[in-house]
Amino acid sequence: MERHDPPQNGPAGGNELEAPPVQLMLFLKASNCGKLNSYRWLYNAFAGALQPEVVVHLDVGTRVSTGALYRLWKEFNMNPRIAAVCGELVCSLDGKWANILNPLVAAQNFEYKVGFQLDRTFESATGYLSLLPGAFSAYRYVGTFGKPLEDTLIGDPTWTEAHNRDPKTQSPLNLNRHLADDRVICFQIITKGDVNWILKYVPVKAFTDVPMTTTDFINQRRRWLNGAFFSNIYVLRRFKALSESKQPILRKLLFYIQQFHSILALVLAWFSLAAFLLATFTINSIAGDPPPDQPISGFPFGKATPVVNAVIQIVYLATILFQFILALGSRPRNHQVAYVISFFIFGLVQVYLVMNIIYLIKRVADFQADTTGESSYTYIGEFYADLGAPTVIVSAFSVFGVYILSGLLARDPWHLLTSFAQFLFVSSSYVNILNVYAFSNTHDVTWGQKLRAQELASRRSPGVGASAIERRFTFNDQDPAVRSAATERDDSPEARDREYDAAVRRALTPPDESVDRDAQRPKVLATADALMEFRTIILASYVFSNFFVCLIVLNDSLKALWWLGDSYWHKVWFFRIWLWANSKAVLVLKVYLPL
Repeated sequence: MERHDPPQNGPAGGNELEAPPVQLMLFLKASNCGKLNSYRWLYNAFAGALQPEVVVHLDVGTRVSTGALYRLWKEFNMNPRIAAVCGELVCSLDGKWANILNPLVAAQNFEYKVGFQLDRTFESATGYLSLLPGAFSAYRYVGTFGKPLEDTLIGDPTWTEAHNRDPKTQSPLNLNRHLADDRVICFQIITKGDVNWILKYVPVKAFTDVPMTTTDFINQRRRWLNGAFFSNIYVLRRFKALSESKQPILRKLLFYIQQFHSILALVLAWFSLAAFLLATFTINSIAGDPPPDQPISGFPFGKATPVVNAVIQIVYLATILFQFILALGSRPRNHQVAYVISFFIFGLVQVYLVMNIIYLIKRVADFQADTTGESSYTYIGEFYADLGAPTVIVSAFSVFGVYILSGLLARDPWHLLTSFAQFLFVSSSYVNILNVYAFSNTHDVTWGQKLRAQELASRRSPGVGASAIERRFTFNDQDPAVRSAATERDDSPEARDREYDAAVRRALTPPDESVDRDAQRPKVLATADALMEFRTIILASYVFSNFFVCLIVLNDSLKALWWLGDSYWHKVWFFRIWLWANSKAVLVLKVYLPL
């Protein structure tokens, strides 16, 4: 295959958007064995024979913008140190802007925008992207070949089963981190051998489908959250590999800053359940239950506000408990109505919290503007004064100002108008529903290929339905337009009837009794037991550590411990830690470092 250098001014003599000639080869797998299995076919089979310079990953359901693929290739051509790049994923609305009224779709639209405008931009400035989305990314073949690719493909179950890999690679921790294969390979690339590869984000867009129902949303985020969490643990455990890599000193320093950010994100993800509960309870209490010596009533229901807040707390705690019951009991598809109601309850709690925050900000402003010293809201001003002005300013900027500033710098702020309100409404459910379901299902290391599992089960079941047989028969019925003469098949009605009858006989044939399935059963049960034991340990640690944090902050009986002080100072110090952690300090760097 000959190589032709591209014209200096673009692929078509000056116009970069004109498509160059393309040779197309279509390879279609007969069965769905997962994305990692497809990667193994792509790299070990086809790429091994073709030796390409660049390999592009593009998901089904993702539509790239005009010139996007060329822009990705151009980055590799301009900088030989780039090992991989990714573009911006944009939520596809299926041509209907009315879909943005769906809070789930709008929240994901806002999340995607912020993720690329802040996270990917900051990480690209350091040269290390923690995530290369599999839906739209590209890799230099020589950059991924070897250890990065081998470590990523270990997660392919068809490979491990066929080659009896080391059982350590099949530990629950490794199986969970391979749910985020797009994160695993990034760290391996930048710490590879004697080279100093970098990863880069290119601001070109690709439109991808997003879940529009609670069931699909929860199933998707279970894999994402568990994969991201355990991938971060994997990277932090191998932190020494960064210092031993051949990266320049300055870039290593930037990597260390980014790893500090990852540690904060990991801690926040673990304690987010307690943090959100404490923030909700404390803010509602400050606004709705003023001290008895103050000549004012609680907001917003006057003297009845403490009772309303107590009811909200009970409903909130009961709904959280309900999430554990749902997560441990069954699949989301079996409880669609329950999850919709849960999203709605947490959304109302979030709206009530935001309303109280706005009220407190207003009262703090009134207190600061009062020059007579006779304000009725002195206790609110004192609480915020104890927190410290820098804490309040930095946290407010990180929560609201960074989003606005990053949108303006990217010249793409429209998500703030179309999706920010919906994101605030759904954000509490990210913690109380998605995190709970993810940590409660760390034993589930599948990629959600339920249809394939059902198909395999139906082949072994004598009660298989005719619809399944007909579906497989139709799948095998190839289009004559894509068949070669060597594979031409008899399409006469008699031949098709014979093929259908053969399919029926195969489906109704009982399993081969010569296979010693009892000998295989202990190994399968051992793996299942290990995963269940891992889930128990993780979930117990998650629940009790968050409960312990809530106990320290809210329990007045702990004020006897001199090093903790009274419950008021518990709340002050909790808010200092929570606000500074949420600001994460480097959010400022996320905006200014790329400049």
